[in-house]
Amino acid sequence: MTYYGKQSWAQRRWQPERWAIYLFSVAGIRVSLSILSVFLLVLEVLHAVGQGTVVATLVLAGLLFLFVLLHEFGHCFGSRAVGGTADDILMWPLGGLASVDPPDRPWEHLVTTICGPAVNLAVCALLFPFLVYNGVSASNLLNPFGSVYELFGKTWWPIAFTYKINYWLFVFNVFLPVFPMDGGRILQEILWFRTGSKFRSTLIACNVGMFLGAIIGFISLYHQNLLMFGIMLFCVIHSYQVRQQLLISALENAGTFGYDFSEGYRSFDHDEDDERPPRKPSFLQRWRAKRAEKQRKAEADMDREVDRILAKLHDEGLASLTAREKKFLNQASERKRRGH
Repeated sequence: MTYYGKQSWAQRRWQPERWAIYLFSVAGIRVSLSILSVFLLVLEVLHAVGQGTVVATLVLAGLLFLFVLLHEFGHCFGSRAVGGTADDILMWPLGGLASVDPPDRPWEHLVTTICGPAVNLAVCALLFPFLVYNGVSASNLLNPFGSVYELFGKTWWPIAFTYKINYWLFVFNVFLPVFPMDGGRILQEILWFRTGSKFRSTLIACNVGMFLGAIIGFISLYHQNLLMFGIMLFCVIHSYQVRQQLLISALENAGTFGYDFSEGYRSFDHDEDDERPPRKPSFLQRWRAKRAEKQRKAEADMDREVDRILAKLHDEGLASLTAREKKFLNQASERKRRGH
């Protein structure tokens, strides 16, 4: 046992390898906060002091932290729902990074990806009728460029911010196909379905991510939107790094790729899950197995009934068959003819 002596709360939770502090755990998922996020928040608060908007700044920061965190928990629990693992979330200035590892199949990856923005969509769906009931027009709610204060006035601005934050998180993550954001991952996973190749689909998604990320980044810089520029710069660099890893692994015939939202496709240097403990079957896998077993049982019952009717036909003649038996025999013959 290692003895650390008396340590403060910060010393016990400090993570020097990524400049973050561990906050808490939920269902075995560790949540950590980047020190850079705290530094930027302090700068925002100091700026707000001069404008008299400290309370609004803190409320907005709290809401943003909460719903970005819920978004990342959506990815984590989505991965677990399809039989994968999830154990860590890092909150940093450009959003959240959830470390997840779903089974290496396109459907399971797609479920893991869409569960994040699905959380934000659910919050919007809950608030939408409330806002409409209180006089906000539906067209204004669906307009991504609409003013926050125009949504609900200054009295209920926290509700307006809550709706707007979740609406933007959903739109931003789903409809912007820049890898490794959710939209870029959804593009990669759909291409994986279409092409049947994880390598090719990821390579295409990385190329699209670099191209769109560079364009949006330059536009953001022109309009002095430094946050968007920083996000797009991260996406371009990450897409380039993953693309280079893919090309190198193709040359070296390195094998399969692990999946990590914070590190991209990371396990180029180990064999196919030999050292991992066997996963429990996911709900989807159990459902597929039950459906296949039910189909096999139905086909076996049909074959037995066909054998019985044919034996009766052989022993007693066609006139002995009932109308139901004749109809069943015709249906079975048609199924066999069609290959079912």
